[in-house]
Amino acid sequence: MSRVVLRTASGLLAVLLLVGTKPAQADLISIDFGTSASVGALPYAEDGFTFSTLLGGSQVNGSAGDTNRYLNLLGASTPNARVRISGPGAFDLQSFDLRDVSSQPWTVSASSGASLVIPNATAVGTIDFTALAGWTNLTFVDISHTLMGNGANLRLDNFVFNTQAVPEPGSLALVAVSGGVLGLTRFVRRRRQAAATR
Repeated sequence: MSRVVLRTASGLLAVLLLVGTKPAQADLISIDFGTSASVGALPYAEDGFTFSTLLGGSQVNGSAGDTNRYLNLLGASTPNARVRISGPGAFDLQSFDLRDVSSQPWTVSASSGASLVIPNATAVGTIDFTALAGWTNLTFVDISHTLMGNGANLRLDNFVFNTQAVPEPGSLALVAVSGGVLGLTRFVRRRRQAAATR
């Protein structure tokens, strides 16, 4: 009788694992600097991501409530600007927008060691990282703009990140329960085999 119950429970659990669980989902997050009342000097936080100044006078430009705000790496007081972006956990850098033509080259570097130099006079538009190696599973991204003249700046907007998939709690619970049922099945089987050999 208990053998039938254990086999039935194991079968039902296997069906639940195959049918009833949802795969872990990654979240696509877009940072547009327009959802918070915070403007001015960094740090700036939105959707779990923080933009911090490491060097220079970078800031979020625009008025509070303005949906047309952007990250501005400034060169007014120093020839260099460096901003660090950190997330709530591991993330992938998908893309961001260059709002105007830069007069000097600038560099995007990641915690993975990946680095991309964007030459001066790069056309306005989206800088896409999805096809490039080394821009996944990051803990931070740095953006550096060097050799800027007085008053020069670099305007960036619409950062898109993909946060790493985290297993659903229900999936983890089903895996734990299935492991317990399988262990119990083995225990009962071994006990019966030992009793039969006595």
